[in-house]
Amino acid sequence: MDHFNSRPTSAKEVVISYSLNYALARIAAYSILVFAGFYLIYNIKFDYANYKRADYAYLVIAIGMIFYFGNDIIKEISKLKKKLILSDKGITVENIFHSWKSIRKETVIKKEEHSKSAGFDYIGAILQFNSSKGAVEVNLFAYKTDEETVTKLIKSFRNQYNQTNRVETLSSNNVFNNIIGFDAYLDLKEKEAIKKEEEILRLAEANENDLIEYCRTDVYNKLDQLEFLYYVLSEDYKRWESFLVAEFIRMFEMSKTSDDATSLIELIETITQDDNETLESQKIAQYLSKELDNKNPEIQLNALFLIEYWIDENTDQTIIAKIKSKLQDPDRRVRWNAYRLIKDCTFIESSNIKLSFMDKIKGRF
Repeated sequence: MDHFNSRPTSAKEVVISYSLNYALARIAAYSILVFAGFYLIYNIKFDYANYKRADYAYLVIAIGMIFYFGNDIIKEISKLKKKLILSDKGITVENIFHSWKSIRKETVIKKEEHSKSAGFDYIGAILQFNSSKGAVEVNLFAYKTDEETVTKLIKSFRNQYNQTNRVETLSSNNVFNNIIGFDAYLDLKEKEAIKKEEEILRLAEANENDLIEYCRTDVYNKLDQLEFLYYVLSEDYKRWESFLVAEFIRMFEMSKTSDDATSLIELIETITQDDNETLESQKIAQYLSKELDNKNPEIQLNALFLIEYWIDENTDQTIIAKIKSKLQDPDRRVRWNAYRLIKDCTFIESSNIKLSFMDKIKGRF
């Protein structure tokens, strides 16, 4: 595979072209299959009057091969214009830009790939990351680069971005560095899970500064671990109430300007309370109530989604009144979600609550 001459890692941008050798190899393989289709047609000829049933099947197969693999040749030629662009701003894949702010868990891994043209499996280097636009995988074998080069570049550009934007990085000796994520926790047997919970609570009790640093540094690259932390700390809510309330509000504030607000909202949904009558817990209901007045409907929707967990029959009636007022909101999704929330909360008087038929239909979408 041919390689590009990588620029110094202090460069602001590196453009990696699609590999001509890779493309030609695939085009050659597809061409053989196209010619095989023509050869099959040549052998059965066009004497339709004497065709047997098998000849019609061969004809369909041959035409299918010609069009299917011919289309693959056209696609491969069009890919020659593709560029993989790495910079201190982010990563561009197939003309879609992903900013470092929204990128998380960027890494280069070895992965088994299947070559459709050659018909065999091979181990390839894959650049993969998650962003606000979804999960992304790039087969580096198809570009003029290699695993080592891209690994160095993404690390360098990530560091440049962090330094330029003063993004705090986690200290190497933080005691929470190697904790498992929530998904791994769910896979544990009951005794092992309890042991992990107890371990986290002991670490948190003895290393509160490390806990704060861990939760507030490089959030997007460890959402799974934070979900586990918040879940375990919520099990001892009375002890960690002030910390969890502060984290909830901080994360919601982050979500308001984030490219990946959904992940942050799902994260703080993990924070649960024993008693929302405490002054600390009431702060969340009051905070979310204020966010119902936010001019951004998406933020209002997030507030409506979360506030249900933080209100009960003893909640301040001004908060309940604020929720009811959203039935008149200009955004039909907000009206629908306010209506749904009121109907789901049996402690809210809803006998006089009405929503138009069209709002009920359209608000769901």
